[in-house]
Amino acid sequence: MGEAWDELAALRTRRGECAEEVARIKAKCAQDHPQHKHVLECRECYPKVIDRMRSWYLDTKNQEWFSGREVFLAELRALFAAALDHAVGLEEIDARIDAERRKWYQEQIKASPSIRKSLEELTNHKEVLAKVGSGAPFEDLMEAMQAALDGSSSREDAKKSLDRLMVAKSPEERYQLYKETFFQGSSDEHVSEKTQLYADRLQTGATMDEIVNKISLDRRSSIGASDQKERNRKRIDELRRARAAHELQKSKKASGRKDSSQKPQPPSEMYDQPPCSVCRRDVDTRSFVPCNACVVMVDAGIRSRTTVYCSPACRDSDRGEELHLEESHACASGNYCTQITDEDIDMDMDSKWLLLCRECTHLHKVESIFCSMRCADVNFRRHREEVHIPGRMRRSIQVNRDIDDIVFDGEDRSRYHARDIKSHVVPLDDMLEDFAQRNGVDIH
Repeated sequence: MGEAWDELAALRTRRGECAEEVARIKAKCAQDHPQHKHVLECRECYPKVIDRMRSWYLDTKNQEWFSGREVFLAELRALFAAALDHAVGLEEIDARIDAERRKWYQEQIKASPSIRKSLEELTNHKEVLAKVGSGAPFEDLMEAMQAALDGSSSREDAKKSLDRLMVAKSPEERYQLYKETFFQGSSDEHVSEKTQLYADRLQTGATMDEIVNKISLDRRSSIGASDQKERNRKRIDELRRARAAHELQKSKKASGRKDSSQKPQPPSEMYDQPPCSVCRRDVDTRSFVPCNACVVMVDAGIRSRTTVYCSPACRDSDRGEELHLEESHACASGNYCTQITDEDIDMDMDSKWLLLCRECTHLHKVESIFCSMRCADVNFRRHREEVHIPGRMRRSIQVNRDIDDIVFDGEDRSRYHARDIKSHVVPLDDMLEDFAQRNGVDIH
């Protein structure tokens, strides 16, 4: 789907063409039939005007705001037929179109994730959404919404920005306009490193809807995942120290049994670590900070190396752990993640634990991390059909091997859910515990 201003520009072009054609019909009528004061009086030309307007709504092949609104279009069809007989006037048709368009606007406001998130989270104007469908005058709703979304910008500035976006053609021109319009107050204003990351996503093809969703998701994640991140950090620190002590103890015991010429060799992974993911300096093998999810993925044979940081400062920087988790360990539900699609999220319940898909981890060797139990449950069918079934087919495994673990929703066997989603996922913490036990270390 394109950007809203692209669709608006195309709509203006098509609407302008329609208006020009109607104007030509009127002008030709005035020239050829001067006896009529208005085209309404001309039996030859008036039907042409009606037919052109009728065609705009009833015969268009373009996707317009009224497309698919069959009840409305049926009413228009009857109104245009009545207009040909002068049973109704054009002003009555205009009034019906205006009423339907206002109804459509309110539906779009309620359905748009970007508008909802902008009003609820990014600008803290929940009261504006409460006006939708409340019977408040349409003009009041539009004024309140424009005031909330305009922020400190003037209405004239917003209009100028929209006009510039609609005529921009080259990717470079658009990118600069995006930065000035959405990420900085003026062309010379400094853009923070975190904000620049969002702006850079536009250069890779992301839409503004996706950017707004990303900003909203990041805000929710930063609030809800802080306890989880701190718990995992402490646990992996304990694991690393215990592992090092365990390996040292094994080395000492081995040195007593072997010939003195044979020096004990610590495990290679204690020394074979990549550079710091942020500053690219070599890490101290005794004090580096690893990515917890990477540790589990490497142990499962899904990844070959762990992302590490040389210090807590690098880990906590704008290009550290948070960015790495977003880009490399994003929720397997993608754009269907409940943190994006659901209006009301209980972060304590929905994002307390990071979960791994059991089948993907152990059988397909595919990284599939879910942000919450509910997200995994809601997206179970989609994940099963897009990942599990193709993986089973590649391995010549029975496709419906888990038929007893799913429950069909009525007679429609294309719709189903997991009988118990807990049997399909495993917490990241449990995987860390398992890793510790298999390697002879104790984590408390």
